[in-house]
Amino acid sequence: MLSIFADLSEQGKTLLVCSHEWGDALLRYHRLLLLNRRVLANDTPQAVMTMDNIQQAYGANIQSVLNGSTPVPFVC
Repeated sequence: MLSIFADLSEQGKTLLVCSHEWGDALLRYHRLLLLNRRVLANDTPQAVMTMDNIQQAYGANIQSVLNGSTPVPFVC
């Protein structure tokens, strides 16, 4: 599936993918939309997946754990 996405992207096609994957999987996309009844963020994966944006989307009960040296948010 990912190779098909890559091929279509190389052809200049726009893909709209709905995913609930977090972490490194998000880095394969050029842009992310973070939604919760409205658009909370629309930018690069690094700009969208901040702790502030995640807390805004999922509430204050968000914590992070280290994946190597990278903090990864998770919902409690």
